[in-house]
Amino acid sequence: MANRIEMLKHGIRATIRYEIARSLNLGRGAAFLVLALFPPAITAIICRLPGAPPTMIPIGVTSLVVCVLANLVWSTSAVSGELEGKTWAYLAARPGGRIASMIGKYIVSVGWTALVTLSALTISIAVQALLVPTGDELRLWLIFASCGLIACFAYASIYTLLGTIFHRRAMVAAVVHTGVFELMIGWIPGIIQYATVRGPLVHLAVIGLVDKEVLEDPNFTLVFGEPNVIGHLISVVCLTIVALLASLWLIRTREYATTQEV
Repeated sequence: MANRIEMLKHGIRATIRYEIARSLNLGRGAAFLVLALFPPAITAIICRLPGAPPTMIPIGVTSLVVCVLANLVWSTSAVSGELEGKTWAYLAARPGGRIASMIGKYIVSVGWTALVTLSALTISIAVQALLVPTGDELRLWLIFASCGLIACFAYASIYTLLGTIFHRRAMVAAVVHTGVFELMIGWIPGIIQYATVRGPLVHLAVIGLVDKEVLEDPNFTLVFGEPNVIGHLISVVCLTIVALLASLWLIRTREYATTQEV
């Protein structure tokens, strides 16, 4: 048992080193820069508009969009990348190889998406502080950074699961899921929002941003429900853990064709 755990840990470390080295290329670097600079560009444009409208919501929304797009790039190819690279047979033959590969890829995808999301958020708030300072930039960064990190783990788990189930069309499945669950169902008030990542995260961000008097307003409760921080956190954490465990179970038990079926 101890040997298996040690082999699994070694496989995870090897996968992390390999995936990081493979990610350090011109294409991934260009994608990183584009994603990281998109929210700051939007923030700068808004700050230059007449009357300088508030940038709080655009910064939060664009940073979340960056998190989703980065996960689409890094988290959907846990299985398809190995199948396309014709390395799946080697992983399947090694004890714990499939599990180690998926966990390592998950850690790297979370790391990259967290880095690009926090970079985009930090630069955006720095642009706001430079052009239209409010004195509340630190609190804004702490709230959005916390929600962004949670989103990185959650979306990486969900997109990894979708990539495990729909390995031939992982990106398409992830886009459809995002459109249906995060954009449509996520707007429906009620307990169904707990089946999404966006719903609880929006509630957490709003609870952190508004004043206590607003939280106690009946109109606020009517729109957003009770300000239950623990409940929203538990829902996202449970969704993340369930999706990741389901991915690990599937990759361990499911057989994938390594050649094109005729």
